[in-house]
Amino acid sequence: MKSHMAREDINRIMVEHGEISILIEQLRLAIKGGTREAVERERTAFFSFLEEHFNYEKGLMEFINYPHVSVHISEHTKLIEICQSVIDGSCSNAALASSICKQITGYLNTHTDSFDFPLMHYIRQKFFI
Repeated sequence: MKSHMAREDINRIMVEHGEISILIEQLRLAIKGGTREAVERERTAFFSFLEEHFNYEKGLMEFINYPHVSVHISEHTKLIEICQSVIDGSCSNAALASSICKQITGYLNTHTDSFDFPLMHYIRQKFFI
């Protein structure tokens, strides 16, 4: 992997984090005032994108032989389970929409700080970015 490719990988991860934030907001709006169909549509979009993002990170980590890949991947699994639990347990309560999405955002921010930033730091060091 060349440094320009590594830089593109880091940029993609960061851009996708922004897209995840947008999907969380769309989910919040659906929970707050949408129909069950709207909630399900946004829920599906959120989890589909999250899975795609995590698969990209997994492939990247495996490709560069990231030493903490198994811990990072298990954290992805835990994060999806937590998000599913939070969303599925509250889709019928519009009053909780903001709280739910703040909670999910908090979990994702913690994941980013604890796992994604160290991955990006590793990439920068390994490929001299």
